[in-house]
Amino acid sequence: MNFKPLVEQFRKRPKCFFILTNSGALTSEKATALIKDICTNLHTAANSVGNIDYTVVLRGDSTLRCHFPEEADAAVLVLGEMDAWIICPFFLQGGRYTIDDIHYVADSDFLFLQGTKFAKDASFGYKSSNLREWVEEKTLGRIPASSVTSISIQLLRKGGPDAICMRLCSLEKV
Repeated sequence: MNFKPLVEQFRKRPKCFFILTNSGALTSEKATALIKDICTNLHTAANSVGNIDYTVVLRGDSTLRCHFPEEADAAVLVLGEMDAWIICPFFLQGGRYTIDDIHYVADSDFLFLQGTKFAKDASFGYKSSNLREWVEEKTLGRIPASSVTSISIQLLRKGGPDAICMRLCSLEKV
């Protein structure tokens, strides 16, 4: 990937721009290499335009089929430690919801995602539809479920964005 198009984007000073990769179609190794390449080019481009501040958002699939934590780890290797990883699977039109840390697929009634074809996917399969447990499973225990913080819909509804910000800012870095 060439970093010059990124320099052009940074010079425009947009609020955001997207780099679409379809990394889910790649092997884990190729997806990791791609993210490292993109992050290296982002860093180079931002520095060449005057050290512009930017945020990297990695997007996965609403059915939890993605290269997690490999892609996030690749970004950390290039850009340095992140404050947090926010995992928020949702796709209204596809009937994907997360309620009290459990991810669901709607099919007349709610179903746990762990019983669907998505959870049995040959490349991205998993056992738990509880997002805390999913993180522990996908990181092979490196991040225990007990260390994953949850933001409830009740906190968002009652306190709004300020309450979410306060909650996130109060977390200890692990």
